[in-house]
Amino acid sequence: MKKIRFNRAFDHAGVTDHHPSVATKAIPKWYRQMVKYIGGSKSFDGSGGPNLTIKACPPFLDSMMSGYMIYTEFDMNVSWNEGEPYFEWRAGGSLISTHDKDQIVQEQIPDGFSKQPLKFNNLWQIVTPPGYSTLFTHPLNRTELPFYTISGIVETDTYKGVINFPFMIKESFEGIIPAGTPIVQLTPFKREVWKMELGKADKEKIEENQIKLNHKLIGGYKTQWWRRKEYR
Repeated sequence: MKKIRFNRAFDHAGVTDHHPSVATKAIPKWYRQMVKYIGGSKSFDGSGGPNLTIKACPPFLDSMMSGYMIYTEFDMNVSWNEGEPYFEWRAGGSLISTHDKDQIVQEQIPDGFSKQPLKFNNLWQIVTPPGYSTLFTHPLNRTELPFYTISGIVETDTYKGVINFPFMIKESFEGIIPAGTPIVQLTPFKREVWKMELGKADKEKIEENQIKLNHKLIGGYKTQWWRRKEYR
């Protein structure tokens, strides 16, 4: 079993309950409350397909359960002053900082987000075993969050500094980002050499897989191909 370690690098206003955790603990309320079938009850279309929602899609859930999550540790209020976002919190220390606008091109900024790039100042040092890096992303499939975190990869086995997380805030958002809101998802991976090849698809295998999938009305992928991934 490989271990990823989160070492507390800074202390702001004492102990917090919102320390890093496995991503499985950050499944959002909207997903938990979502029904498995469109309309709330099972039915089938003319081709025999069930009326499933994404609640029944293992790859969708798998992505949200992958790796680990870092959270906001304090409530932060967002307001606007002459078109620029302004953050306030009661804890000591610097939790949010800014980037110079010239550090990025405006094409990087999604529609509806502030042109001012910001940064979550991380309170944790992240350490992985030799040969393992970490992919940092916006919490996957969490488009409802009022910010968008930029992705990056860091060699967390050799780089011992604290990694901060650049983000943009939605222009339409004003109010409180609660403590415990996930801000970045991280997945450790082994650095290996890969080589790409182009070839012809195995049509027999494709057809065989489709037949196996069609044998099940519900859960064909999960019961035949899906494998559990473990993060502790």
